[in-house]
Amino acid sequence: MFPRNKTPVQDCLNLHFPSTGVQAIPNCTVWARVPEGPLVENKLNSCGHRAGVECGAQSPDAYKIVLIGGSMAFGYGVARENTFAAELPVQLSHLTGRKVELYNEGQLWGFGSVLNFHMRDVLAAHPSMILWVFTPVDITADLPTLTDSDRAMRKSDGNDAVPVQAHTSSRSNGWDVIKSAFAGRSVSEALRKLFDDTRSMLLLRHLMYQSQSLYVKASVSGGANEFLRADQNPQWQTRFQHIDALAADIEGQARAAGVPVAAVLLPNRAQATLISRGDWPADIDPYKVDDQLRSIMTSHGVAYIDIMRDFRAIPNPEKDYFAVDGHPNADGHAVISKLLAKELTNGEVPALNPASSPLAASMVGK
Repeated sequence: MFPRNKTPVQDCLNLHFPSTGVQAIPNCTVWARVPEGPLVENKLNSCGHRAGVECGAQSPDAYKIVLIGGSMAFGYGVARENTFAAELPVQLSHLTGRKVELYNEGQLWGFGSVLNFHMRDVLAAHPSMILWVFTPVDITADLPTLTDSDRAMRKSDGNDAVPVQAHTSSRSNGWDVIKSAFAGRSVSEALRKLFDDTRSMLLLRHLMYQSQSLYVKASVSGGANEFLRADQNPQWQTRFQHIDALAADIEGQARAAGVPVAAVLLPNRAQATLISRGDWPADIDPYKVDDQLRSIMTSHGVAYIDIMRDFRAIPNPEKDYFAVDGHPNADGHAVISKLLAKELTNGEVPALNPASSPLAASMVGK
């Protein structure tokens, strides 16, 4: 069970300085898996996007959504045709009666100021709308902020003057792993770290997390999933200040180009499970981050698509995620696609309101 990944998907990435994040390698293809998932093809086009089509491809009469975000938007661990990025435009086309296309610019670690450095590429795709996907990782990650020089460099006409380092595999030999585990740790902590990184621990956690009650207990204990806390520590104020500044930058660039932006928070496995169960400890609030993100986005004129509360009607949603890895599996992507299609067509995005579709208009008076 859980064979090692001999060709990690990160082999299709170049690493930039921290303020610019990562850059995908154009025309790169790698077959990779999450430890608990199947081997899937990760094929990037000439722009470095896992879009399933060449960059620039678009039907002239289509409503084009450009998807931005991190690994969930990328479809990490799932075959591209099974991702919500592939399924959503089909469902939207059916619901609205108009041709809807989706071009996926999601990438691994595609959050924080990394998005700002890619906004030129996003707008170059001539979107009718930008769909910005958040996950709890976007909130919990230490997000670097853009400096004025960063913005000037990214918006310049020339190539970005940022050194690029080709990705090399992170696989280490046994001695390197041992040295890393003992660095700055006690013997007992180092041994625990070594065991945590083994396939045996992965297997034990995978089996344990099949139990909803054991998984929930592990998810809300100690420092796990700190973002679920009802009373967040002061560090969270700084995190949301970064998100607020990023939202102002992203929406400002999109507005200048005449492109609307919609944002959505996709729950992680713990959030989805707690919401489905309908009960949680008094010091936990699975909706808190969603409410905070909505407040920030709407204050900048970004349409907010709320699918979080829809998980109240989905039994055992933890089965739709890889138990230890935490990314949604193919079933999870199908659920996300249906919920997004439902909420995107409820009137929050006027252009996707079925009542405003060309088909509906043609039926007026008949």
